[in-house]
Amino acid sequence: MNYRMNYRNKLNFEMKRLNYRMNYTNKLNFEKTRLNYRMNYTNKLHFEKTRMNYRMNYTNELNFEMMRMNYRMNYTNKLNFEMKRLNYRMNCTNRLNLEKTRMNYRLN
Repeated sequence: MNYRMNYRNKLNFEMKRLNYRMNYTNKLNFEKTRLNYRMNYTNKLHFEKTRMNYRMNYTNELNFEMMRMNYRMNYTNKLNFEMKRLNYRMNCTNRLNLEKTRMNYRLN
């Protein structure tokens, strides 16, 4: 009787020990799964951040190009305006010269 009780107690003890170890392993597995999930999420965030950085760089390049084009257009517009002004002055000068020639011709 004593022998059987000892054997049963040992089995019970062994079962408890295995249960404890299984619980511990399950907790470790759960923790590992949770960490994997968090790492995936972090990796997705890093990827998104990298993608956003790339898009921001592209947008900044576009903005810079737009500013450069605006500056060049302003410069071109100023040149066009200056050309028109000079044309107008040349026309006035030409008219004056023509008038002067006509007056000279009349006087002669």
